[in-house]
Amino acid sequence: MRYSPEHKQETHDRIVEKAAELFVAKGFKATGIKSLMEEAGLTNGGFYAHFDSKDDLLADVLEKRLERTRDMMGASFESEDAIRAAEIIADWYLSAAHRDNPREGCPIPTLSREIGDAGEAAQEAFSRGFDRIVGVVAAQVPRGTDEERREWAIGFGAMLIGGMVLARSVSDKDLSNELLDGCRAMVKRMARNELG
Repeated sequence: MRYSPEHKQETHDRIVEKAAELFVAKGFKATGIKSLMEEAGLTNGGFYAHFDSKDDLLADVLEKRLERTRDMMGASFESEDAIRAAEIIADWYLSAAHRDNPREGCPIPTLSREIGDAGEAAQEAFSRGFDRIVGVVAAQVPRGTDEERREWAIGFGAMLIGGMVLARSVSDKDLSNELLDGCRAMVKRMARNELG
């Protein structure tokens, strides 16, 4: 049976979205193609009509999810002054809700550990996506050279990501909450000191 190009694109998008949820929740290596396709309501054999490999799917997942993170950060900076935008982003990113619901959040804290072992397409998608996020944030830093603004944006991103990785890694919920609170406070202090 032949499907329309629209149907094929919808199916492709459904696989990518379901893969994003599963990869971010369980990890890339822990998610099998068979279980992914079952979750998407599709047959296992249909996978290769859309992707050459699981690594190619990961590249698509990273493109889509990092674009969503970038757009969210960009929208915050467009609607608020730089300090308030950084605080809003910190409040969202370093929240218990984001920690406890990785399926809906940024893929970096979960997938960054596995990117080094992934294929070239996934590594390039990750690098490109992270670089675009840095660019969006750096463009909002009100002063300094281009290099200094980019340096600030990289530090901002690293603090968010590192805080979330640590908060998800510890078994003690109180310590996890302390990590979120402490990193959030540091990011806000950094924003007030550098963006004001």
